[in-house]
Amino acid sequence: MPTPEGDVLKPVDSSITDSDEWEIFVLSNAQVVYESNGKPASLLSAYTDTPLRVRGRLEPPGRGQVKYRTL
Repeated sequence: MPTPEGDVLKPVDSSITDSDEWEIFVLSNAQVVYESNGKPASLLSAYTDTPLRVRGRLEPPGRGQVKYRTL
């Protein structure tokens, strides 16, 4: 059973408005699928009426990133 991102990582600090300033985490074996049926999808086909889900394995954070973990 997949674990939701919010159960593993803390939310981004709302004072950081530039996404280039966000921490980078590595998601390996990433797959993009249609949320409705789980079939493979192109990330470019995401629209309001076509929600997609990205799933994969979140690699362990580096020493400086431990503060972002919820566990």
